[in-house]
Amino acid sequence: MKKKSNFVAKTIRSNNLYVVIISIALIGSLLLLITNASSLFVQTELENASLSNGATKLSDSNASSGSLVVFGNSQTGSGASNQMNLFISNTELMSVKAKYAARQEPWFSAGNAVMGVANAELSKSYYSVVNNGGGANYYTDPPYTSDGVINPNVDRSDYIAAGGLGKAVRSLAIAYQLTGDTKYADKAVYFLDKWMVDSTTYMNPKYTGGQSGIELSITMPAIFYGIDLLEPYPGWSVSSKQSVLSWVSSFSDNAAAQNWSAQNNWQDWLNVTVASSAALIGNSERLNGAINKWKTRLDAHVNTSGFFTQEITRTLSLDYSMFAMDAFTQTALIAKHNGTDLFSYTSPTGKSLKLTYDKHAGYLVNPATWPYKQISSYKGGEVAIYEVAYQVYGQANYKQVIDYWKRPMNDVWSIGITSFTHAKDSY
Repeated sequence: MKKKSNFVAKTIRSNNLYVVIISIALIGSLLLLITNASSLFVQTELENASLSNGATKLSDSNASSGSLVVFGNSQTGSGASNQMNLFISNTELMSVKAKYAARQEPWFSAGNAVMGVANAELSKSYYSVVNNGGGANYYTDPPYTSDGVINPNVDRSDYIAAGGLGKAVRSLAIAYQLTGDTKYADKAVYFLDKWMVDSTTYMNPKYTGGQSGIELSITMPAIFYGIDLLEPYPGWSVSSKQSVLSWVSSFSDNAAAQNWSAQNNWQDWLNVTVASSAALIGNSERLNGAINKWKTRLDAHVNTSGFFTQEITRTLSLDYSMFAMDAFTQTALIAKHNGTDLFSYTSPTGKSLKLTYDKHAGYLVNPATWPYKQISSYKGGEVAIYEVAYQVYGQANYKQVIDYWKRPMNDVWSIGITSFTHAKDSY
């Protein structure tokens, strides 16, 4: 009986060990799922790198096979699980980062330009609408003496601050993603806190009439893009991040409630703001509404030749046409990263975004042939979106536009240096 008792005891201990092993395996599997690994297993065939779910294959000229494999969730600098969904995805940014590390062009030169902007921002104090002595509501003086003619003596400091913040946060966030250096992310968080959280310096999250309509619509999306790039940063405190996203949500509510009579590019930029804020906070119903409005606006704002009807009657008609095209492109990019392909969309009356790219490409390499009013020479405003057009469609005449205006190309509004993030063959 003694031998039987020992056998039973050993059996119980053995069974307990099996239970522990099985429990550990189950916990490990659960952790993989929680951290957003697409699959519990990844199989690869060496060199050819055929992948199952849970891995991403990226080009890398320094690797023996010409590619590298990223396992699990396709993350950059931060290693967190958040998925970017505005102007670039996690996987796309990983690919761009690999090209930059391999010193491939145009990504290396363009990436260095981004890093230059980010490094310059590290020494700056902060951006705020109260720095000019005003209150928390956004305000600038009416800037135009007539259509297309700016009065240089008016106060536009709030607009300059908003534009500066977008450029800063976007560039700092990309620099963090490229280097993993937290000083860039920490500075971006500091800037955001000053604009959206600190009660002594923040801006009330709303439009305030007048020029705020267009000025906030062209500056806020860059800030939202920066937040999207920065959100995975583990050093960003939960309370600060929640406060920032709450501010974005309030601003998004206010933007969605706007009802303007203007039917020119103001509507198209408002739509960028609604789409970008909705994507950032995860409001799919609002984002779908912006996508549907994009389709309606395409039919209303573009004629069958591909010109923007509300812009060609103005004094800087090529500039304003490109301004409108930029807005349409940005909303299309946001839609793309949320599952809707607007780049392939054609309206019931035959209008498409590609039609506008085709129509304007020839004029952009020979602006003197533009057939509508242009009271001063065109200087290449918004031409950087042709990096996006060339990436999507691959047409040689789009590359001619890029070559004419030279890389690195910079979208001064939301996207930034498109030659870095959206050049052809980036991903």
